[in-house]
Amino acid sequence: MGLMDVPSFASSFLFKVPAFGALFYAFNTLSFGLGLMDAMLVPLMGTPVESLPIVTSSIVDALFTGFFETNIVIGILTYPFSFMNQETIKFQQTMAAVFYFAFLPVMFMMLHAGMMGLMGVGQYVVMNCAFGAVALYNRAQL
Repeated sequence: MGLMDVPSFASSFLFKVPAFGALFYAFNTLSFGLGLMDAMLVPLMGTPVESLPIVTSSIVDALFTGFFETNIVIGILTYPFSFMNQETIKFQQTMAAVFYFAFLPVMFMMLHAGMMGLMGVGQYVVMNCAFGAVALYNRAQL
């Protein structure tokens, strides 16, 4: 049994989805922090053109680089490792759901501040709700 194995009661792929979601967001925020997605802000995220100087500033890049580190840690902390018991994994899934749903007001603030348009916020709201719902479903299965 290796370190990346999961306990038999949490062997479904769904138990890994919240961790994989955080790792996806880590890659995503690193891309934004390094400026690799600057060309996609208007067409993909719906960022108003007048907000581009703010959204592409070094302060926002530092913010997204910090989100990268946070998402890496959350991805590791929510992965159901083989040495964990049922209560630990239940707590992990609960905290993953809290994390994903608690980020929804941040998305509203980004929309209100003009950092993203409805098109960009909508993508993240749908994904966060899906990841949070999977985490709650997993918790209910334990």
